[in-house]
Amino acid sequence: MRIKQRELFNQYGPLLGQLAAFLIPLKLTAVYIPLVPLLLIWIVEKSGSCGTAVKAGGTALIALIIFLGWLIVSSFFGINVAHSFIEATTYAPYILVVFAFYELSRLGYALRILLALATGQSIAGIHTIAAALTPVALPEIFLGAVTEGGQCAVILPVVAALIIFYAHKTGLRWQMGLLESLTILFYATIIFIIFFGLKPGSSLSGNLLFLWLLIIAVLFGRTLYNKFKDSSEHGYFYLYSNLLFPVITLALILNLKRGPWLGAICGLAVIFFSYSKRMAITSVLLIVAALFIFTPTRQRIVHSMDHFFVPGGRSSIWQVGIELATKYPLGIGYENASVLRKFDPQIPPELRHFHSNPINIMVESGWIGLAIYFWWIFSVIKLGLSLKHRQGPATIVTGISCAFLSWQVAGLVEYNFGDSEIYLMVLILLGVFISSIEKIADKTSHV
Repeated sequence: MRIKQRELFNQYGPLLGQLAAFLIPLKLTAVYIPLVPLLLIWIVEKSGSCGTAVKAGGTALIALIIFLGWLIVSSFFGINVAHSFIEATTYAPYILVVFAFYELSRLGYALRILLALATGQSIAGIHTIAAALTPVALPEIFLGAVTEGGQCAVILPVVAALIIFYAHKTGLRWQMGLLESLTILFYATIIFIIFFGLKPGSSLSGNLLFLWLLIIAVLFGRTLYNKFKDSSEHGYFYLYSNLLFPVITLALILNLKRGPWLGAICGLAVIFFSYSKRMAITSVLLIVAALFIFTPTRQRIVHSMDHFFVPGGRSSIWQVGIELATKYPLGIGYENASVLRKFDPQIPPELRHFHSNPINIMVESGWIGLAIYFWWIFSVIKLGLSLKHRQGPATIVTGISCAFLSWQVAGLVEYNFGDSEIYLMVLILLGVFISSIEKIADKTSHV
């Protein structure tokens, strides 16, 4: 009986993990259906490998564990101890996600997990694109715009890394594949605008939406054709470069969230700069140009300062946060940020946090908590970008480090650390990250 139990994680874990990763960009409630059994099986069979994961991850994992522990400790110095303590102790077990996906990655499922994340995100992205292009209001099936924008910003540097990864494996030029992915949908938009007389930012007709989706279908058909004609590595290269990357990029642009835009630009610029300085400049210019093609995106950028200083907006919220951090240097306690409205009645009642990772973490967990949090983020980014070898697993590590960078840049103007869907995605990536670091240390050449 013991032997059969030992086989459960290896037998069912990969399927449960890939399904959970696929569902994260789509529906949070559905994620827990495969995720909870996965974590329970891991606890029963694989919890003894925690030490190995901590040793492989180093400060990239240790700092996170200390930070989650500090959230619990700091709750006793807050303004609502019972509430904060319960919320912090409920939040801490999410760390098990890192260990479970680290174990799955060690079994050789890292690339499939990343594919599941990117595929789920692209499906949500297609819905966002269709909703933006059609005059008919489509039902909101998947996650909200704020969460989806944050997830797109996190996953895009990883998808870019996978394009480079498969280019190295196949001998293809990743720069050309990436240029295709960045230009094909954007040029299609310009052509549609010219031939159909549409103004940028206007809704597209049903026929035009059909043509747009037809282009996506053709790209997908080409991906499948190349996959079976040449090899699976060629197929994955075209899948990421000609379908997933452009769809997620366009969805991010149409999402109209400025923080994720800035985060994605920074994350992509760093990973491209790591492999090609010229490509970094070209890709960033193309993405920035795309932001100015559509009237809604252009207006969001132009009016950024006006929105910042609107009564009850970020300016007011951040001012309250600075005052609270000064008054409570050890923090007001995790999940107690909703008190901010008591200090400024102009703040809308639906705003229950400080719209900034650093400010929200500083207010709730104090200056010590903020320092530990920065230690964790800096450890992950530094570890990923300090690798001398840039191929194989190192490409994945670099991409995930840039995903962390993108996440935190976007988090300067939004509290995406408190978004469960984004946080779960980050923990999964951290598990893959640690496994890949371990493989590099062991001098293996595959993920």
